[in-house]
Amino acid sequence: LCYCGQSRASARNNWDIFRSFFDGDPKTLEHMSVIGALSEDCARALEHGEVDEALSISRREWEARVALWPAIETSETKHLAEVARDAGAYFSRVCGAGGGGVMSIFADPGDHSAVKSAVTQAGGIVLPATVATTGLAID
Repeated sequence: LCYCGQSRASARNNWDIFRSFFDGDPKTLEHMSVIGALSEDCARALEHGEVDEALSISRREWEARVALWPAIETSETKHLAEVARDAGAYFSRVCGAGGGGVMSIFADPGDHSAVKSAVTQAGGIVLPATVATTGLAID
């Protein structure tokens, strides 16, 4: 996870998308359908332990989100995504935390150090994070 140093109006784009969806905008409905299908595919891949396939699907799902609402990315997140890719990351996506200023960056473990260093040098703030392999359980 990386904070780009600049929040954005993440709730605004969510409202605009919901409004367009409920207004029946054909472009929005099409993109939401693609996003929904890819999300289901990604979940299935993860259920079967197919991490590389899940990452590939997640990248395509992110591209569909950007096509739906290009303003979901800021110049800061685009720049850090490019820096991360140049350092070996698969891809990056805004995750909405931090007022929309936090992004997830996906890379092989062997590339983590180079990606973290490059992102930090470019002004990003790397946040400590791990991947949870189980969901929340309440007893």
